Amino acid sequence: MPFGGLAEYVPEHRLWFGISSRADGYRFMAANLIATPSSDSEETLCPPPVVHGCWKEFVQPPPEWELVESQVVHLGSSKFCIVRFFEVGELYFCHETHKTEMMEEEMQMVLTGVVVGSCGGELRVVKHKSERYKLNFDFDYWVL
Repeated sequence: MPFGGLAEYVPEHRLWFGISSRADGYRFMAANLIATPSSDSEETLCPPPVVHGCWKEFVQPPPEWELVESQVVHLGSSKFCIVRFFEVGELYFCHETHKTEMMEEEMQMVLTGVVVGSCGGELRVVKHKSERYKLNFDFDYWVL
C-alpha cells in the first residue's frame, strides 16, 4: 500500500488520499486503490495501486523538530486538514558521548489546510494557512 496510515476515499476525484510512508517522507498523496484484475494468466492478478500525486505541503523543519506522526482529515468539497505532531527541543553537544542530543522536549502540532483541484486532468494542491499549537502533556489528544 502506498499509504503509511489511514486513507480516505474522495468521491469527487475517485481517489484515496492520505499520508505516504516514512520512507517517502510523510507526504500528502493521492492514489487509485481500486485495481482491476488483469487477464494475462490463469490466476487473477491485480496491479499495484497507481499514485496520482504526491506533494510536500510543508517546508523542511529545523533539526530540533522531530516529526512524530502525520494524519489527514477530509473536510469535504476537496478540502483537507493535514495534522503533524512534532517533538521540539533544544539541541546540545554532549562532550562525554560526542553526540548531538535533544533536551527539554515539548510536543507541538501543526495544522495545515489544503484544497485539491483538477487542472487539465492533473491534480493540484493549493496550500492555505498553517497554524502551530504547543500541546500540554497533562492532556490526551486525539485526531478524529
